[in-house]
Amino acid sequence: MSSVASSKLEPFVRHGTDDKDTAKLQDRIERIVQQVQNVPFLKGILLEEVTLVNSVANRVTHLLGRTPVGCWLVKGTAGYQATMTAADEKKMTISCGAAQTATLWVF
Repeated sequence: MSSVASSKLEPFVRHGTDDKDTAKLQDRIERIVQQVQNVPFLKGILLEEVTLVNSVANRVTHLLGRTPVGCWLVKGTAGYQATMTAADEKKMTISCGAAQTATLWVF
């Protein structure tokens, strides 16, 4: 695995105000930001150039610091898939239909 890109959503920061309209606007924005931040798919990490071997339980370090909810094959060998079959806080097991160097979005 040669490169990793992480998705980090910044928390909403309220600004003190005496203006009721501004306070209401901040309330609405905060609710929307919280909804977006609760989407598991957005709390992910992109693993590039992951070497996967066919017919083997490929153990991959995912760097999330928690058990992943899922994993998507973003880029790999055409016509084949990669499936996360098990995971814990540090590693996940990936099975695949063909040996490939893959890019995975882990969330």
